Amino acid sequence: MDMATIPNRPDEITSGWVTQLLGVRHPGTAVDRVAVETIGGGFLGTVARIAIDTADPGAPTSLIAKFAHPDPATRAEVWDADIYQCESRFYRDLQHHIPLATPAAWFVQTDRDTDRHLIVIDDLSDAMLYDQVDGCPPARAFEIIEDLALLHRAFWGGGGALADQLRIAAEDESWFAMSAGGIPAMLEREDLNSAQRRLSEIYADVGPEAVRRLDRNRTVMHSDARIENVFFRPDGGRVWIDWDGIQLGGAGTDLAYFISQSLTVEVRREIEADLLVRYVDVVGRSDFTIDDAWLDYRRGIVAGWGIGLAVVGVYGAKDEAAARVVSAGITRVGAALDDHDVLEEFG
Repeated sequence: MDMATIPNRPDEITSGWVTQLLGVRHPGTAVDRVAVETIGGGFLGTVARIAIDTADPGAPTSLIAKFAHPDPATRAEVWDADIYQCESRFYRDLQHHIPLATPAAWFVQTDRDTDRHLIVIDDLSDAMLYDQVDGCPPARAFEIIEDLALLHRAFWGGGGALADQLRIAAEDESWFAMSAGGIPAMLEREDLNSAQRRLSEIYADVGPEAVRRLDRNRTVMHSDARIENVFFRPDGGRVWIDWDGIQLGGAGTDLAYFISQSLTVEVRREIEADLLVRYVDVVGRSDFTIDDAWLDYRRGIVAGWGIGLAVVGVYGAKDEAAARVVSAGITRVGAALDDHDVLEEFG
């Protein structure tokens, strides 16, 4: 497709363009009408659902379109962080290597020179999605931990076929700079406990060090393993979305990020030990014990604070929904920091 004809925001999607899109897999498909609804606007971009009116019984009746952020300053930060590029790379080149279910991609086009980013994927509206603020139910938490263990086990010790195609978290100085850039904004918040305030003050040194120590168990990380990035199908299957942060790094980063931020404080305290046991069992390595898992888990809580710093400092909480997610995450991480005295290792 000619780049000039590719939509760059939801209101530019037309029935003619969708006809071309579907025609790649369903030649001769005619689209009579499309209805486009914006269904999300997060920290990174805009998400829209395309309802498709077509007589072709084999063609989809809806798809999801992901666009870059409408705010130019925020969009520039995301380009600089290689996030749009990373998600496109995942759907073009990496997806088939991942041992987890992911949405099929219908269209992938990312071009910083023209400031255009669009990914069209399967619509998962028939699946269940849990709210980040409400928290992950305990039974679902064990399923997600098993998925993370399967992902990490497949690439444990390096990255296998993906090793040359992914950036390495422990060497990502641009990410360290971005997260550290959020420290002043985080310290202005009034909902930090003493451990979070202390961690924010020293994060420029402690955060990168935690990431490097976690790298001893290097694997492929999702890097945004939270409950809102997993769809649960009626048949029991799970589909993982938002692979814009996929990279090589410590397995404990995904592990701690999910447990400490997607579970309510009460649920985490009740089941976190059992979750770590399940994770170790599924990873199934004699050189990775439950003690190793606890050590990486505590380090991962520290490393994961960098995501909160980046969100608060770079993207900000630009709407009420985003603000709720940020506040819930801060409360939960603060409790985990206190419960496990994670800063003790770093002085």
